[in-house]
Amino acid sequence: MKTPVIVKDKYIVYLEDYQGTSFIHCDCIGWNKDTKSKLSKDIDSLTQLHGKPIYAFHNKDDIKHRKFLKLMKFEFYSDIYCPTDGEVRQLFVRSN
Repeated sequence: MKTPVIVKDKYIVYLEDYQGTSFIHCDCIGWNKDTKSKLSKDIDSLTQLHGKPIYAFHNKDDIKHRKFLKLMKFEFYSDIYCPTDGEVRQLFVRSN
């Protein structure tokens, strides 16, 4: 279950626990320089407070999402096969 951990006017950040591993999700309602700056600071704080790695799934063909992950300081971790749909996705990670 996704749990909202940061709720702002322009974005909501969720964490989801799966077998002891934390996954992040983010819904952006608008994107500009100010939103990027505030979200980046919030994710920095979340990473520090959470104290363990946070992972994000990425569809290989989604160029905007890859740019977003890099802006938020996530790094490529590995390719992962998803048995539910047979697709290979990428896993990114951010640690404190």
